[in-house]
Formats: sequence, C-alpha cells, structure tokens
Amino acid sequence: MDEQGRKMSKSLWNAMAPAEITNKFGADVLRLWACMVDYQADCSVGDNILKQVSDTYRKVRNTFRFLVGNLDSNTFGKDDLLDVETLSPQNKFILALLDDTVDEVRKAYNEYRFSDAVNLMVILMTNELSSYYLDYAKDILYCDAEDSRDRREIQTVLYLTASILTRLWAPILAHTAEEINDLMKFDEESIHLSEFVKSGLIEDTTELKKNMETALALRKDVLKALEEAKTDGVLKKSNEAVLRIHANDELRSIVEEYISNPAQWLMVESAEFTDESLKPYSVCEIEVKHTDGHLCERCRNYTHSHHEGGVCDRCAEVLGVE
Repeated sequence: MDEQGRKMSKSLWNAMAPAEITNKFGADVLRLWACMVDYQADCSVGDNILKQVSDTYRKVRNTFRFLVGNLDSNTFGKDDLLDVETLSPQNKFILALLDDTVDEVRKAYNEYRFSDAVNLMVILMTNELSSYYLDYAKDILYCDAEDSRDRREIQTVLYLTASILTRLWAPILAHTAEEINDLMKFDEESIHLSEFVKSGLIEDTTELKKNMETALALRKDVLKALEEAKTDGVLKKSNEAVLRIHANDELRSIVEEYISNPAQWLMVESAEFTDESLKPYSVCEIEVKHTDGHLCERCRNYTHSHHEGGVCDRCAEVLGVE
C-alpha cells in the first residue's frame, strides 16, 4: 500500500521499485522497513515512512559508530578483554541487560516476530546505551589514562556489546553488520558465517538488576532536580552542579556499594549524602547548588585543584604535571 492506504498499481502510478528505494536510502533501510512492518496486515511504504525508518537506522548506526570508534584495534582487542565477573556492578548491569535482550530477540526471531526483535534492539541501543551508559562513559573513555582500570572495564563492555549486537542485527542489517565485522574481525571470514549469539555473559543477575534499578531511580530524581535548576537559572550545564542527597539507609547503601564514583555517574561536579531534610522527590531529597570551582581545561569538568595549566587531579596524573 502507499502512504494513503491505496493499493499500489500501474494505473495509479504509486508503486515503488525496490531498486529505487535502495538507490535512495540503501539496501539495509529497505530490509529494516520489511522487518518493522506487520507483515500479517497490509503494508504501507512511501518516502515519509522510509525517512522514519532511515532515522531509526541512523540511530543504530551512530551507536555502533561510538562503540567501534572507542575500540582501536591497536590499543584494545579481544585479548585485552577483562573477566566480566571482575567488572564493577554498573558495568555488569549493562551486560545483564544485553543478556536479557539476546534471549528476547532470539525468541522473537524463532517466532517470526521480526518487528519485536527490531524494537528490542533499538530500545537497548537508544535508551540503555546512548541515553544512559555511553553518555557518562564518555568522560572516562576520553579523559582517563589509556590503560586505566575504569577505561578498560568500559572498553570490555563496549567490545562485548558491539560483538553481540552485530550478530543480533546481522539477519536484518546484513551489509552494516558485515561492514562492522570488516573493521572489528569478530569473525575472520564473515559475520554471516559465525554462530548466532547466545546469552550467558553474567550469571545470577537478579539481585544486580534489582539494586541497579533502585540506584537508577535515584539518578532519575537527580536528573529532574538538575533540569529544575537549569530552568530556575541556577545552572547552565549539569557539570556545574554540587549535589547534596538525603536518602533512606537502604537506598544510600545500594548507591555507595554499586556506584564507584557517584559524581561521575551523575555527571555533576560533586555529590554527597547528608542526613538533612531537603527538597523531596520520588525516592530521595536533593539540593542543587552551583559550584565555586573552576573549569579543568582538559576534561571540561569543574575542580578545586590548582595544578599546572589549571587541570584537575585526574588530568594532572594522566599528564604527569605538578
């Protein structure tokens, strides 16, 4: 059907040739459209619909670009992977979500629910990865020492995520998956000749996911408080914020146990817990103030350190300056 719901026919001159679509949008966008529509009902296609599909494809491709772009084969490869059981909880959590997605996508493929498989992978890549994990991971990837433990942990997650998602997408985004494999060599010959992916990266994830979801509820409150502070003119950017947080003992202990660097995780200048009553939100109470520190010229975070060049403690250590 065309975008007006009319059957395509020669008399209406409303048909679209596959070659026309692939020349304009690419073969993988056509394949993605075919897997996103409900093939048990009438399927509509047209330029506007294909542009929407192309936007979805662009989001997926950009996420892959970030994953692969931070895995330089000269500095990090398969032999550099860390044992997943030794990773911090916030990094293991992403792999636990990845495991869940693998199980759900395999089930969707086996039941010919291709649109469900696409939705599951897109949600993981746009919500859990792009909007959450990769957002705060940038600071570690770009500014920590090349061989620092935190950076290696994140690169381990990125490598495993890229490898697994490439295989999950391969039946649909055949050319894109092969292009990624040409760069990363997940399979020396072809991604389409490798075994299909299975779950099992992380064992016994029930408690991990429960506690991380609890911590993420606090993060959601913090993001709301930061947006309010920006609206009120207290802040221009989140990294200018100094946070004080009042939470119950259970929530506080979970965050302290599972999050190694809360300020970095929340993308603020500093964050500390207090016993004082503050402005209430859904799961905790929060106070937001503007930092009185200065901007580090290297990482663009705020600091109270006074090293050569005005850099923070972390950057001074990486650069080897006093």
